[in-house]
Amino acid sequence: VLYNKVVEETQKRAKHAPCNANSKMLLLEAEYFSLMKEDDKARTKYDEAAAVAGGNGLLQEQALAYEKAGIHYLDRGNESQASHYFGKAHNAYLEWGAKGKANHLCTHYPL
Repeated sequence: VLYNKVVEETQKRAKHAPCNANSKMLLLEAEYFSLMKEDDKARTKYDEAAAVAGGNGLLQEQALAYEKAGIHYLDRGNESQASHYFGKAHNAYLEWGAKGKANHLCTHYPL
């Protein structure tokens, strides 16, 4: 029920400010598919969220999408893919200027 309310609100925002809300909607969908163990759909949505965020210059959201994808793969036991996405998140956080967050990834996740 909560998920449906959040999706509905995010969809409303996407209509008014698609550059700001579309990547959020895609990331929300990715997280949903991850929770539902629909890994192929989750992977696609994480990649789409990162691409849309990056295309709109939202580096912090791009970094978050990569980080969440890394967590998804780590939870599935795929450390190689997790490392790939954590590396992309690390680079995006650095590009955004979030050195502390980038360092946090280095100390807590495989890069």
